[in-house]
Amino acid sequence: MSTNNTTPITGDPIANSVKFAVFLAFQIPSIITSSIIVIYIIVTPAFRSKEQNHSTCVLLSFNFLQLISDIPLAIHFFRLNIVQPATSVHCILWTWLDFALNTSSLQLMAWISIERHLFIFSWNLMRRVSRLQRWFIHFAPLIICSVWCPIFYFFAIIVSPMCANKWIFYSLLCGLPCYLTTNLGYYDLIFNTIMPVLFILIANVALVIRVVKQKLSRKHFEPLLNIRIIVWQVIGTNNHRKTVVLGEYFFELNEVYRKIPPPMRTYQSSERTEIVLNINALPFHYGKK
Repeated sequence: MSTNNTTPITGDPIANSVKFAVFLAFQIPSIITSSIIVIYIIVTPAFRSKEQNHSTCVLLSFNFLQLISDIPLAIHFFRLNIVQPATSVHCILWTWLDFALNTSSLQLMAWISIERHLFIFSWNLMRRVSRLQRWFIHFAPLIICSVWCPIFYFFAIIVSPMCANKWIFYSLLCGLPCYLTTNLGYYDLIFNTIMPVLFILIANVALVIRVVKQKLSRKHFEPLLNIRIIVWQVIGTNNHRKTVVLGEYFFELNEVYRKIPPPMRTYQSSERTEIVLNINALPFHYGKK
């Protein structure tokens, strides 16, 4: 349900002219850059085939759609200082498009922030699950984030069973839809806006903390990994000792850590502490003490 209101309410022509110039100045290079990115994604199957890029591709699709549909309508309004065409159908479709694209992008960004943890820190776990489970974990959130908001705002704005929209043609987006003043508006604010923002904030802060913590744990082993000669003494039968000398050709620290997981293990024995380096079939020299 909707009603029209063509009475001029408020509007600063000078402010709208400034907004028009600013939006237009950024709109042109944005369309050019986004078009190049979209073309690259289309002609590069290797980029699309990687699972970690699927969410980014969907988010870029929503952003590009908003760039070529929603933002030009706003620029057109700032130029004319009135919504054209000044009809209820135009206001309904514009409001639905703006709300659906903005909120879908926000929820997709929240899922991408969470998905980074899975790809960076739980990749081995993801590879061990079944193909169906992996598909569900990867694609189900993308599908939900992509279709939920358009369906929700179709019901809240286009159907609008709870109230009648009063469109103001001299206001951006024809004013605000009436559902925002109902209980459905509070639900929309909390679950569709505030919660995704909190997920983005918490997930990204947690990601930074985990990365910093991992780097600090690597630096903890740096003095040990720079040792040129490591001797492993093993007590054999008849109190005979054998010494295994790992030669003086060690590689750089980053190669050691990358190629030898875990890099070092410390064992406690009744006689002494022995540092054992798992070298994974690297060459070594045997000697007798």
